[in-house]
Amino acid sequence: MSFRNKMVLAAGALAAATWAAVGLAGNNGFQQQAVGGVAVDAQGVVANSTVDELNKLRQLRVEAQTPVPEGLAGKTALRKVSLKRLGAELKKHVDADKKLPDDIRYLSGLQRIQYVFVYPEENDIVLAGPAEGWKVDEMGNVCGKTTGAPVLHLEDLLVAFRSAEELAGGRVTCSIDPSKEGMARLLTWIKAQDGRLNNDARTTVTTIEETMGPQNITFTGIEATSRFARVLFAADFRMKRLAMGFERSPVPGIKSFLEMASGGDMFPRWWLTTNYDALLKSEDGLAWEIRGQGVKAMTESSFFQANGAREKTAKVDPVAKRWADDMTKQYGALADAAPVFNELRNVMDMAVVVALIQKEDLAGKATFDASAFKSPTVPTSQLNPPKTVPTQASFIKKASKTILSASGGVEIRPSQVLEKIEMSKSLAPVRLDAAPEATAWQWWWN
Repeated sequence: MSFRNKMVLAAGALAAATWAAVGLAGNNGFQQQAVGGVAVDAQGVVANSTVDELNKLRQLRVEAQTPVPEGLAGKTALRKVSLKRLGAELKKHVDADKKLPDDIRYLSGLQRIQYVFVYPEENDIVLAGPAEGWKVDEMGNVCGKTTGAPVLHLEDLLVAFRSAEELAGGRVTCSIDPSKEGMARLLTWIKAQDGRLNNDARTTVTTIEETMGPQNITFTGIEATSRFARVLFAADFRMKRLAMGFERSPVPGIKSFLEMASGGDMFPRWWLTTNYDALLKSEDGLAWEIRGQGVKAMTESSFFQANGAREKTAKVDPVAKRWADDMTKQYGALADAAPVFNELRNVMDMAVVVALIQKEDLAGKATFDASAFKSPTVPTSQLNPPKTVPTQASFIKKASKTILSASGGVEIRPSQVLEKIEMSKSLAPVRLDAAPEATAWQWWWN
């Protein structure tokens, strides 16, 4: 299987300008979503869209947006959100069959969850972090007015709460993999070439795409129809495009794996996973700080048997690892330039926070009723679940090795994050300063 040319196969390498939309789920439902530039049709097939469709989607979001409430428009280092009071607001809107306002849907403009504070005297848990007013950007994303960083979405938090047990004790994953049958067909075709490639590059590429066929998208621990799941898929999709050179990196420090490789591993596999520093905990266990970048890229080599079954090798190709390390090192800059990677960090933050509340029984310590977040009373988006993505290959002359990137994904393991905890004396005063005012029934405050 040694060729004079290199073929590069990327799972689902489609045009960057794609979109995803879902209709309103009743009066309390969530409006059309644009997640990481990914479109999925009714059959679950990832597909392209046009610039006109993107513009139309953005226009719909702009028209649906209401003015940012006074007090939320400015940028602040620490905005606080009372889960008790937010839950009451949710119930009020559900009972009245009223659409949720933007300030609730976007969690008052929070852009990360940095702190979790427990207030037993108020029967409340408060989330706190940087925040600002929001706008709709050119791709239809809801982001901060000054930083351009995505804001948190209430529905992602709801999905996390409804998956609390899975998050606390297991993992949430998204994976894109070639079908066993498709890989078997490809290996048979490669063997039949006997070291020779068709001089017509386009014919070779088309043959690879048709031989491999569609690749499968699977989820564990999360509803495939949720916006949360779509973020996981969209981030993995974009990572593969960057790795295999189908999309130019917006960050100079991240080259494509294609540019870096000169042979080596035939089946490199990359995935994104949690990457947090040790959590900080106050001595009384009522204040917690979430720290660290949140996300890192990992890699391993794969081996495919003749029947198409994949086996983990526990080996790491040095060039593939260098690419993963570069992405991890530059993740902050990449997230600023490509919002879907910030969105991924946002849902990972929520997963860690909900797992923390579950594992440490913070709701029990606060006598806090989380039913408003766990109950399906407030419907979340029901997006078309991504099931398959077409294979797209490219062909370049470089070295004498075939390189195929046909699998990968995203893995969230909150339980591993919660294993690293350090005590901190500095958190108690921060918690006291952030306490809700008993006389003012407002669900957020600066």
